[in-house]
Amino acid sequence: DAISHYNQALQISRQIGNKMGEGITLGNLGNVYKDLGQTEEAISHYNEARQIARQTGDKRGEGINLGSLGMVYDDLGQPEAAISRYNEALQIARQIGDKKGEGVNLGNLGDLLIKVERWAESEQHLGAAIEICKTTFPVAVGAFSGSLSLLYAQQSKMEEALTLLQEGEPLVAVYPGEYAKFLCKKAKVLHLARRPAQARETLARAQSIAGEIGSNADSELAKMITETTEFLKEEP
Repeated sequence: DAISHYNQALQISRQIGNKMGEGITLGNLGNVYKDLGQTEEAISHYNEARQIARQTGDKRGEGINLGSLGMVYDDLGQPEAAISRYNEALQIARQIGDKKGEGVNLGNLGDLLIKVERWAESEQHLGAAIEICKTTFPVAVGAFSGSLSLLYAQQSKMEEALTLLQEGEPLVAVYPGEYAKFLCKKAKVLHLARRPAQARETLARAQSIAGEIGSNADSELAKMITETTEFLKEEP
């Protein structure tokens, strides 16, 4: 239904020559395809939206689509491509004074840098993202607190890790999709803290939320749940 309605809006924008509306709708279509796990379609739509944003001088829109491309390449396991897009988006956010965009891109970079084991850079980026998002995007504070908590747990800084979980959880609890992702991170932290029963219970809550919101099997959340399930099978 979402794709159908966005395509109708796209057709109207093109008919009346509304380039900015066309670009925004293309970006929204990219978001839908990303959530469905249809990455080629998502990349195509984000790139087209980015080109229109550049043509119309919409720097904020260009930055948003670059950040979205970063997330897709991250999901595809192409870290260098993702880092490049995130850094471009971050540069634009700073140029135009978009503090929310700056915080989100810093946090997304921090998440990715954990995966490629660039620990010090990741901690720096996540810490900066949390501070910026405190005044611009509270739910992101919760999400990135979960990421930084996991980083601390991997470094055996358990007190700091558990404190961040307590601080971050209330900020994401009212957003089911983001909360389920947070719970995946929390389950990993609890596993590393040698609390296996709590870790399994936390993962079960994430799985329950994913079922309630109808998470697609190819979605980022579904992939996180699968990864976390395997993680909990390993010795901490």
